[in-house]
Amino acid sequence: MGRRWTVGVLIVVLGIVIGNKQFGSRFGWDKDAAFHLLAQWSDRLGIWAMPLYVGVHTLTLALCLPYAVFFEAAASLLFGFFPALLCVFSAKILGASLSFWIGRLVFRRSSSAAAWVQRNKYFHVLSRGVERDGWKFVLLARFSPVPSYMINYALAATGVGFLVDFLLPTVVGCLPMILQNTSIGSLAGAAVASASGSQRSKAWSYLFPLLGIASSIIISLRIRKYSAEFAKVAGDPSGVADGANSSSLRGNQDASAEEEHWKKQSIYKLPACVTDLNKIAYRPQAVSFGPYHHSEDHLLPMEEHKQRALLHFLRRSNKPLQLFVDAIAEVVASLKESYNPLEAPWTDEEDATATASSSKFVRLMIVDGCFMLEVLRVATHTLDDYAQSDPIFSTHGRIYLMPYIKRDMMMLENQLPMLLLDKLLAVECGDACKDEEYVNKLILKFCLPNTPVINLGKCLHVVDVYRKCLIHQDDEALGMRRRRRQRPTRGSAFCEAGDDIVRSAMELNEAGIRFKKSSTGSPRDITFKGGVLKLPVIEVDDFTESIYLNLIAYERFHVGAGNEVTSYIFFMDKIIDDQRDVALLVSNGIIQNALGSDKAVAKLFNSLSRDTALDPESSLDVVHKRVNAYCKKAWNEWRANLIHTYFRSPWAILSLVAAFFLFALTIASTIYTIYPYYYPRDDSEPPQSSLPPMLSPKSL
Repeated sequence: MGRRWTVGVLIVVLGIVIGNKQFGSRFGWDKDAAFHLLAQWSDRLGIWAMPLYVGVHTLTLALCLPYAVFFEAAASLLFGFFPALLCVFSAKILGASLSFWIGRLVFRRSSSAAAWVQRNKYFHVLSRGVERDGWKFVLLARFSPVPSYMINYALAATGVGFLVDFLLPTVVGCLPMILQNTSIGSLAGAAVASASGSQRSKAWSYLFPLLGIASSIIISLRIRKYSAEFAKVAGDPSGVADGANSSSLRGNQDASAEEEHWKKQSIYKLPACVTDLNKIAYRPQAVSFGPYHHSEDHLLPMEEHKQRALLHFLRRSNKPLQLFVDAIAEVVASLKESYNPLEAPWTDEEDATATASSSKFVRLMIVDGCFMLEVLRVATHTLDDYAQSDPIFSTHGRIYLMPYIKRDMMMLENQLPMLLLDKLLAVECGDACKDEEYVNKLILKFCLPNTPVINLGKCLHVVDVYRKCLIHQDDEALGMRRRRRQRPTRGSAFCEAGDDIVRSAMELNEAGIRFKKSSTGSPRDITFKGGVLKLPVIEVDDFTESIYLNLIAYERFHVGAGNEVTSYIFFMDKIIDDQRDVALLVSNGIIQNALGSDKAVAKLFNSLSRDTALDPESSLDVVHKRVNAYCKKAWNEWRANLIHTYFRSPWAILSLVAAFFLFALTIASTIYTIYPYYYPRDDSEPPQSSLPPMLSPKSL
């Protein structure tokens, strides 16, 4: 496509040169006058000609106007070959940057624009390529025949980074096309100058443009070959680089085999569109578990302590390392299938003859798995055979380092399969360790020390254990209430307009709704009955944001995990708008604020729910409708205003009673004053004395 365009432009240039005089005389177009006009325009602007050109060309690129090639070809006619290169290059970089940030702003702010892009099948190919190869894929896109302004906006919709993954490949990738377009304009100017008899055209006027066109063609051919190789490698639609998994998926076309394949995946490399919102929440800061963050520079200091923990583990078990290697080698395929995607060098495809002991992936699993078991057992006081001066496993380490290790263990990209921990314990303890819930109990004691230990069954990793415990607290009592809530209520089958709007906590309080603590801490235990909204207690601290973001990511990417945590966070975000709502929930004991200000808590909940949605089939949807139906009744709001005004404190109640008492006295006084007027006494009869007659002296 690019070479056809180049050949077409060259044919047009040659046609202009050959038919120069004929067309000029026939149509009255004077080429010399046109070039003189352009030269005069450039001379008149002086030093501002090139900045003006750069600004106009930048706008044409940002506004997607299809005149870029003409601007770039005309630059050589206006300024000469080398100044034109500088101008076009500057405009290309500025236009690409402006387009990128306009697109990023639109796709981040407009959910409809983001949804429209997500529906495009080519966007998924682009997004997968960016996630897989980063700047390499962007560089390939720059050499494609697709217009550069389309590439700029398409890349803005992905999670690609700006400086390294977008700007640097753009600087390198746009050079061949700039050389080609400016060379065409320079050749056209030289050819027209020669045809008009000008002395300006000389041999070097053709040399550099021809070299530019030749270099762009050579680079394009080389990139085309590399693109074909890239397409062959990246053609796996699942996005998993593990060749064994891919061939297995292609070989089993039936639905049951495909379903089984997806079920094996439980640990995910999150895409940039998720991690870019809060990179710290998804990236470990103290220790890495698994392949995704292994050997990152800021995590290397912990690798020495991992080796020490492995030596302690082996010395305590009194068993050779080879036994553990053999046990892990038996399940290495299942362990690899747990990660999506798993890329080189962890696939060991480059060395098909590698033994289990020399496998980098097996070594990583054993070292990280033993370290995690040691952390869990030391932190829960299951064992204590380390020195008191140990920087990690001593009392000092439990106080100052274990909280950060706990936070890193709760990150989805930083997980180890539960199968690995079970295998290591089976080799260490043999038949003595038959408790299937042993690892689950260790994790619960470490991550949720104040929560009763319950049986969770088979779990996938630490995040899965934490989530199941959080959801299934007091499951028996919660199940009974859920069954009662499922009874049909009058009018519940119909949804009126506006039922999807959830009011803030302060607005609900003004409508007469009271807030109380639920009897459990499960996110599912949200009920509304008789004007009382019960919510589970949540403690908000410095690690809350990271934990809940990773739980939401797990529910988003693991099919079948459920959406209880996501729905709970969505609900809390809707009833929390600002610090006043947080203060109300804190006063009712629902939020335990260990973060600081109420404003910080409100901001945290508002950021947690970004890009989340409520499942229409969620039990919270029923709560939404009942709350909204209650708020729509005017009597409830009137009663709430009465209570808030006159019964909010003992002094207000005393004032109200005193007011009623004074009002009653006023009415009584008024009645006694008016009554004689309407019912006067009869003064014609002498008044009868009620006193006995006076005794005379004679009677004595």
